[in-house]
Amino acid sequence: DFGILTISHADHGYVIDISPNGLTMMNMKEADFMELTDRISSCDRDIFMETIRRIFKGEMSTADVGAGFEVSDGEVHRFVFHFKSTKNPADGLYCITAAFLDTSSKKSIAMAENESDSDPVTGFLKRNSFFAEAQDYLNESVEENLGVAFVSIKLNRFQKIFTLMGNETAEKLLNVYAGGIEKCSAKPAFFGKMSVDTFAAIIPCEGRETALKFVKNLGLYVENSCNGKILPEILTGQSGFTAGVYLYNGDDDVISAYNKAELSLVADFSEDGGNCRFFSDEIAMELYNRDIMEQELRAALSGNQLELYYQPKTDFDGKIYGAEALVRWNHPHSGVISPEAFIPVAEECGLITRIDEWGLMQACQQAKYWQEKGYRKIRVSVNMSHDQLLKTDVVAAIKKALDETQLDPAQLEIEITETMAMQDINRTIELLKKIRSLGVCVSMDDFGTGYSSL
Repeated sequence: DFGILTISHADHGYVIDISPNGLTMMNMKEADFMELTDRISSCDRDIFMETIRRIFKGEMSTADVGAGFEVSDGEVHRFVFHFKSTKNPADGLYCITAAFLDTSSKKSIAMAENESDSDPVTGFLKRNSFFAEAQDYLNESVEENLGVAFVSIKLNRFQKIFTLMGNETAEKLLNVYAGGIEKCSAKPAFFGKMSVDTFAAIIPCEGRETALKFVKNLGLYVENSCNGKILPEILTGQSGFTAGVYLYNGDDDVISAYNKAELSLVADFSEDGGNCRFFSDEIAMELYNRDIMEQELRAALSGNQLELYYQPKTDFDGKIYGAEALVRWNHPHSGVISPEAFIPVAEECGLITRIDEWGLMQACQQAKYWQEKGYRKIRVSVNMSHDQLLKTDVVAAIKKALDETQLDPAQLEIEITETMAMQDINRTIELLKKIRSLGVCVSMDDFGTGYSSL
């Protein structure tokens, strides 16, 4: 039997709903996100949460994740979750639905045995079959004292290639990768097809250099296949991949070990500045801290912990003619946190647009307050994020702030960066014209650092 899980955004984190059958499978009395994540095995929790983050960020629309789940004291079952996302056109936020299966139950095992074990395109084992059979390979490697590495290989632009060049070319690309993974691996090795655009390999490995050599050779193999005979030459430079590597330490089971390799895919640094990323305790801690900051940032938005500081703008005579609104987070325990620390997290989890709208309203209120107190009129500048400009109705948000505060539009300046503007130049020009039609000033920051020059 399957359970159904839905996850959606809320002010203080995530809200979940679990079907009655799912609650029974997990031995939960009611749906509670914190209880759900607390019961997930510690070795699987990071990849489970990172998958949710990546889906909410829009990096993937579907994903399959295996995780151990404590159904009672001392009893852990393995569950497989199939995630799928839908986007709410009203606020641009994602909602996740997951069908999940208890692979420890006899009924579930029988159902799985009736399905095909292999991927029809590459012949590699599918995710569940890979995990089921790879444990024997891993046990033999340990008995023979053979060092191994778990490698997760994610194709960078597969969905785009599939959309633009069709199913036939996409399948040829997958077969090239499958052939390359086998050819570039030392023997014996073990392979799997984990999702639409992700492969798994467990390869004999003496250390980082061996893994780096495998990744480099695979890249050359794929690139050399873009020769007009096997794959179109146009795919040269577009058919790349990112590899997450976990050097097995002898302690983890197969699912936990592969999860660490998969988790490495989202790391912000690589071994050689290229496409190979190794799992480390630092990566795990970084992702854990990012998750904590995301939860606290949601609380900060509803708990009035965010503040605007105003940096004066002066003319040649030293007279103030304007001010730039800068957001700061006054954390109740950590003190003032700079934007460099929390803005990237806000961008990743979809909170940046809410922060932008809050900041816009606050800046307009402050400018109006100064005016009512009799101070000389100054123009307040507000930074606009990429998501706010191109993924929301920014014109309506500006108009609402002006209407509610009764601020003279000439006292408001919207600031964007050059790089942001050039990402969709035609739409940006159209939006900036509409903003100017409201009487609001527009300025561009970082001009000349990206595309333009005087």
